[in-house]
Amino acid sequence: MGGLNLDEVSHLRVRKEALLIGICMDDFSLLHDVLYILKERNIHHVVLEQGDRWDSNMDALALQEGLNPPTFTLKIPPIVPISKDPEVTVDKVIACAFGRFEANELMVGIDPGKRPGISFVADGILISTHRSTGPEDILIKLTRGKKAFRPGRILVRIGNGDPVSRDPIILLIKKHGYSLEMVDEARTTKTKKFRDENAAVMIANTPGEPI
Repeated sequence: MGGLNLDEVSHLRVRKEALLIGICMDDFSLLHDVLYILKERNIHHVVLEQGDRWDSNMDALALQEGLNPPTFTLKIPPIVPISKDPEVTVDKVIACAFGRFEANELMVGIDPGKRPGISFVADGILISTHRSTGPEDILIKLTRGKKAFRPGRILVRIGNGDPVSRDPIILLIKKHGYSLEMVDEARTTKTKKFRDENAAVMIANTPGEPI
């Protein structure tokens, strides 16, 4: 299992809380939405404008197209373009901060159930986890992940438990052309904390059978 911790979700949250993300944009409506998501995810951030000077280190900068980046007196951080979708923008800049923007391979793990867990692992590094409301919501998150991480290849792995929840997810994902594997959930460890999301991480990192 690649030496994964039992509670990868908590570990990921600690890693995200250690980041400092910069935002440079003049679309104030979109800025409001991006800042709301960053605050909701407990990610440290700073809003910068053209012409500003930044004298400290920064992990990544989300920059609106057409704007000049601020002046950095230390190392220039990796820069990603801002998307019209605020969720995509936040996921994109986090992946950039983790060094996994435009990954070679994206593994998506899904733990079926009443509130399915979903995880995104880019080139072996866990980037994000979510709980979803069902098949359509999972498809939305898959589409956002594809836009945010821009991987060369996507493989979706789903646990074999809870057929009532699992089968509609499989049908919808296959309909949209994603490569899919089913994973034996008996081989995955489920922790009590963030149970569904942690199970989705383990599923993403467990080889399965092609469907």
